[in-house]
Amino acid sequence: FLFVILSANLELRSADVPWASLIIASLLLVFIARPLASVLALYKSALNFRESLYVGLMGPRGIISAAVVSYLGVVLSNPVYKIDQMILLTFITIFISGGFASLFGKPLARLLGVSLPDHKTGIALIGYSEFTKQLALLLRKYVSIIIVDSNPEKCYRAMRECSKSICENALSDTIYEDLLEQGFRRVLVLTPNAPLNKLIAEKAVNHLGADSVYITVGGMLDTEKSIKKMSANILAFSATGFDMLTADEMITQKKARIDQIDLEQIPEDVASGTQAFETLAFETSDGGIKIAKAEQETSGKAICFIFEKQTPVT
Repeated sequence: FLFVILSANLELRSADVPWASLIIASLLLVFIARPLASVLALYKSALNFRESLYVGLMGPRGIISAAVVSYLGVVLSNPVYKIDQMILLTFITIFISGGFASLFGKPLARLLGVSLPDHKTGIALIGYSEFTKQLALLLRKYVSIIIVDSNPEKCYRAMRECSKSICENALSDTIYEDLLEQGFRRVLVLTPNAPLNKLIAEKAVNHLGADSVYITVGGMLDTEKSIKKMSANILAFSATGFDMLTADEMITQKKARIDQIDLEQIPEDVASGTQAFETLAFETSDGGIKIAKAEQETSGKAICFIFEKQTPVT
């Protein structure tokens, strides 16, 4: 509403508006003054030059500057100040900087080498359990982790025991907007309720895309088949019997654990045949982490679900 009210006061058809000068001044502000100010302000900070330059080109600007300059238009009503041109300059700058950020934000990030690859982005784990807790403790060594659950008690336990948490319904649209703003661009659905997992995955895909959402089998065999058929491209972990309900029960009963192993050097208890394992995620060559998809071949260091072989997962 404030933008509409303020912009309604602009006189765009006035004959004495120096359009060329205003546009040149706006371009200097957007592409020279602001980036230079950011680079100088962030000198010797945790950000390098390319990251500081990106902040300067993409940094927020808009409603505050429009409100301030419009207020000055009321206070400094004397024509000698040419405040009308200052207001117009502000809105031109907002238009140019906003359009540039919208159109070139992602390409510029790739060009400057500041874009974060997918396997280094944060992961939101939907549904808290002992399984989620052990997995989060290992995943957070590589990437940022946040746990989402609608149960306040579980959210408190998650925050106290292993990670940040959000106490909200995972079927809400607003939660994914918040996750994206905080850098969590991947979602791993881990509840023991198979139909709920599918609904959450469908909601998350609308916001994050199919390549960033991973669904697990809950435990209902009749639903498991439909999940494999409809969501094969986002089905995490094994497609041959791994389900969250049984896996969580086994961890609770101390019959299984989640641990990090080198797939090139299998531990003796697993190699001897007394235990088996299921790969949950694996380390990338540059220190990121990837969630293992169903029937995906993995190698190197991996986070695995290790369970007693005499107690089947299915």
